[in-house]
Amino acid sequence: MKNIKKYIYLTIALPIYYLSYLSPRNKKIWIFGSCDGNHIADNPYYFFKHCTSLSDDIKKFYITKNKKHINEQIPEYIYYLSLKGIYYSLRAKYFFLSHSIQDTNYFLTGGAKIIQLWHGIPLKKIGDDTGARTPSIRDSIIRSIKKLAFLVLSPFRYNRCNYLLNPSRITADIFSSAFRSSAPELIDGLQPRLDALHYRPIRSANETLRICWLPTHRKSSGTFKNSTSSFLTGKDFESLINYLEKNRDILYIKPHPIDVDDIASSIPKSDSIIIVQEVDPYPLIDSCDILITDYSSIYFDFLKTGRPIIFTPFDLSDYINNVSELYFDYQSITPGEKCQNWEELILHIDKLRNGNDNYQERRAQLDQKLHHDHENIGASEKLYIEFKRREKIL
Repeated sequence: MKNIKKYIYLTIALPIYYLSYLSPRNKKIWIFGSCDGNHIADNPYYFFKHCTSLSDDIKKFYITKNKKHINEQIPEYIYYLSLKGIYYSLRAKYFFLSHSIQDTNYFLTGGAKIIQLWHGIPLKKIGDDTGARTPSIRDSIIRSIKKLAFLVLSPFRYNRCNYLLNPSRITADIFSSAFRSSAPELIDGLQPRLDALHYRPIRSANETLRICWLPTHRKSSGTFKNSTSSFLTGKDFESLINYLEKNRDILYIKPHPIDVDDIASSIPKSDSIIIVQEVDPYPLIDSCDILITDYSSIYFDFLKTGRPIIFTPFDLSDYINNVSELYFDYQSITPGEKCQNWEELILHIDKLRNGNDNYQERRAQLDQKLHHDHENIGASEKLYIEFKRREKIL
């Protein structure tokens, strides 16, 4: 059934895509989209927010597949199948994305240029680098044939792009490899979403701590069926709740959208735990004192705040072997304490509460190693200037 739907989709979408090449494209019309069109968030949102604050003659629109955004009464938000959405998708020269061309009206992008802003410095392998676990010669040949057929028959592959934002000093080779089937031109610069983060120290010991936990979605792979909720039972997690309540701290849990219901139903009720369902995590992490995560690369961004990070790789070996390989050695790329259980997490939170931060220098060093210089200009403004220069937009 899945293959039948795919062929029907190709039969309908491909002719429309090639016909869209006939539409004249305007360099002064820009389309933004993110998260498969379901959410207005991430790098395209922050870049869009900056661009719409400028006084220029460029028309900017945010394409959404979610009608609830249209109800927000923001005229630049347009529904992808509306007449306005179709018209401007056919006229726009540039599409700015966070995940894939599915973020917008992908079937109307013939002749347009795709600018992939992506959604972070990758820790886990992405794009053309995924599934590269030394396959057999036969599998390699079959995979190559399928890839060639897909490139010829479908311009809708998710990593198709003309430009790709390279947010780090050390990711040029990674992105060039992960997007090698598109061979995009790289634009060096910080991610626009970093404009939402601000440097400040952790709160003092006698104040309520705001602690954010952003666990990674553990998709099943083969016999590997682990989930984040499996770590939320047992006496050591109850000890964490007791510790939070005793100190009047708040633990904000921001799960992957797929995991929200599973985690919410597994967490014991407590005034010290809040499940965050907002899609955009950046206002949340900008306000928090300590970030906790396992394999989410959002901690690379959090380095900009100067605040401490604690890592919870409870299933590191299983995760790497069964779910996703990493681009870096985990131990050397994570500037913070590594916990094997919740009891250890409590100890390290307590140390930070009392001013014992042993990783401050390592975080600063990694931040400097990873990120391009600000050059006294915001990430969005720098991208705006550089992109207009490359495309000769006056």
